[in-house]
Amino acid sequence: MARDAVSFEGIFSSISHEGRILLANGDDVEILNENAMIHDFPFVALRGFNLRPFLSRLLGLEIVDYTSSDLPILVEGCSPPGRAHQALNDCWCLVQALAVGLSCELIDKSCAP
Repeated sequence: MARDAVSFEGIFSSISHEGRILLANGDDVEILNENAMIHDFPFVALRGFNLRPFLSRLLGLEIVDYTSSDLPILVEGCSPPGRAHQALNDCWCLVQALAVGLSCELIDKSCAP
């Protein structure tokens, strides 16, 4: 909801620390950088790693066949998200899919949506 929203400038500033590498399931980091340029926001370009090819190979999924919020449906052992396409829920889905794919158990489930 809009009342809970954080400004683009605020969130961008909080994640754009030197040396930090963001993980994404797609080209989210490129899109964030493009938006900063479009809005003439002074910034140091974000660096990131696209997990999608790795996850696709690990889980046997075609890259174009899923979004982060689809992972609980596609990966046995993942719990469904609270609401699809909400940032925290989609991040939780990625973490769960990685854990299942790597045969790991999630240690701290307290932040699950």
